[in-house]
Amino acid sequence: MPDADADGDGNRNRVEKLNSSGAATKLYWYSGGNVLDETDGTGNMSNTSFNEYVYFGGKRIARRNSSAVYYYIEDHLGTSREIVHASQTSACYDADFYPYGGEMTVTDTCDSAYKFTGKERDSLAENGNLDNFGARYDASSMGRFMSPDPLHPSRSHPRLLNQFLADPQNWNKYSYVLNNPLKHTDESGHFTGDDHERMQMNAMLANGYSQGAAQVSATADRHMDHWYNAAPGLPGAHYLTTHDYQNRVNPQHGERGENQTPDQAEAVANSFMSSKTRDAATRALQGDVRGALADIGQASHTAQDIVRHNFEPGSQHPYGEAPATEAEIQAAAQATQKVLNEFTDQLFQQGSQAGLNIDQIMDVYKRLQQGPEQDSSDDKHNKHGWGSDCH
Repeated sequence: MPDADADGDGNRNRVEKLNSSGAATKLYWYSGGNVLDETDGTGNMSNTSFNEYVYFGGKRIARRNSSAVYYYIEDHLGTSREIVHASQTSACYDADFYPYGGEMTVTDTCDSAYKFTGKERDSLAENGNLDNFGARYDASSMGRFMSPDPLHPSRSHPRLLNQFLADPQNWNKYSYVLNNPLKHTDESGHFTGDDHERMQMNAMLANGYSQGAAQVSATADRHMDHWYNAAPGLPGAHYLTTHDYQNRVNPQHGERGENQTPDQAEAVANSFMSSKTRDAATRALQGDVRGALADIGQASHTAQDIVRHNFEPGSQHPYGEAPATEAEIQAAAQATQKVLNEFTDQLFQQGSQAGLNIDQIMDVYKRLQQGPEQDSSDDKHNKHGWGSDCH
């Protein structure tokens, strides 16, 4: 697979395509983790290489080039099934797809490079019709990735390792979405065994957050599970982690400490979630987009764990636990939505108290949805001049 075709930045986003001589033939411009514009290698926005994309709820819904506008019609997986010219009533692109992404074209007079689950498909000449999933490429013709998953669960948190081992479909590091492509999608090309990250990504995207914003929040959600969450069952570490960490510093995993009753643990958990949503609103109003998204993810983690554990003793899962059931995932998704609603309420309440009108508060909310790429080092904490009034 020719690496010269694309370079990636630190977030594994493709930033350019190169020809065999190493010259840039295509540049990508991002907003919140989504491709906003595409230009030729010089950045020209007035020729036929230019494309600009429109998103709603984290999904691509339209494309504008130098001469026309096109609308995308996607299926439940985000695969582009039809494209319609703005001045027409019939599709100029119409295709069906096999479960693993093979394309069956019906009509194609306005083709798009974004096909299976919305990922970019390189041409045969560029990269052998491979789909770019960020961390690696997928071959729809074979129904598998072209390289092994670079994530190593055995080096991660024990809970993640337990989830990895619990499903034999994970053991093939070339497989695509546990060989269940009609139900699941892969956002980044990495192992998707962490329930928290997946649930938070889905919730954030459903609420209109960009891919980049959702990833920041989902990563903060996943990072709430650290090594000491596995330690309560280990000899000599039980008292320290249960009493000190779970009861005081980082108690919110839907479990109770050694000296807590379920009611006491629930009160602490609720207080933690409320404080995090308040902090998230304050950070958002101050322009700290990344911090606000992380606080939302941490509050969501607690809500998700309460569904799973219901304040059982924290020492019951010293080496991790099995993946969540579908019923648990659905209930946790509802709990996560409540956290997002509480954050929105806090944002409007604090914004009103700071003297902002509805339009100004909505501007803050939209900036948060766009993600941390919108931050500026010069005005991160007081972009609109009102952050100092929010405490």
